[in-house]
Amino acid sequence: MENTQTIQQLETLGLSREQSLVYLCLLDNGFSKAGSIPKKTGLKRGLVYKVLDQLIERGLAKKHGEDTAVARFAPLSPEGLKSLVEEKLRAAEAHQELFKDLYSPLKSKFNLLTGRPSVRYYEGHDEVREMLYDCLETTGVIYTYADADMVAEHFPDLNKEHIAERHERGIAKRILVADSKHGRQTKKDSLKDDLTDIRIIEKEYLPFSAVAEIYDNKVAYITSSDIGISGVLIEDRQIATMQKFMFEALWEQSQ
Repeated sequence: MENTQTIQQLETLGLSREQSLVYLCLLDNGFSKAGSIPKKTGLKRGLVYKVLDQLIERGLAKKHGEDTAVARFAPLSPEGLKSLVEEKLRAAEAHQELFKDLYSPLKSKFNLLTGRPSVRYYEGHDEVREMLYDCLETTGVIYTYADADMVAEHFPDLNKEHIAERHERGIAKRILVADSKHGRQTKKDSLKDDLTDIRIIEKEYLPFSAVAEIYDNKVAYITSSDIGISGVLIEDRQIATMQKFMFEALWEQSQ
């Protein structure tokens, strides 16, 4: 029989020890009667038949003859092992998605326990979209600083999608926008919107091209550059409280 290392390698790919033993036995001996395999592998006869069926199902063996008393079995190309690798890759991808779903809430719990701020970075429209959807999980009000010109230039479609989803979920929002053509139009568009309250503030109070979303214990920032948009999500109770306080102070100076 093949050495222990080969059996261990086959097990790593996804075959059981018994499947590895029988497959290597077929490779060593070619066409074999099922009754001869137990002597060469040390496996019980009933288990050998079960394993042979499993190898046939995996495309690693084939059967000749319908009568099991005289049926013979032959190995097929190890190309069939490729499906095991593909199964592991699919499982790894599923685990990666599961990790992504679990990471944020578990990290938040850990940070709350230890008092450490959590910081996550997002690059490009798809990842920033993911970050924006996080704020739609809030049960409270979203407080926003926005440069409407930057939004209109860099991610207008994403902004429309976000607004529609927020309205669908019934989430209220208060927005401070820098005074500009797009800023005034944004406020005009919100006049018939019961969920959105917008005030205009002089550009000198918002001297930056960015967006900030403040909600729960989180603050999300979106910035833009020549290569696209990016985001930063900070989760920390003190930072969020400070930002809400600053927002309220500016809100009183706006119109």
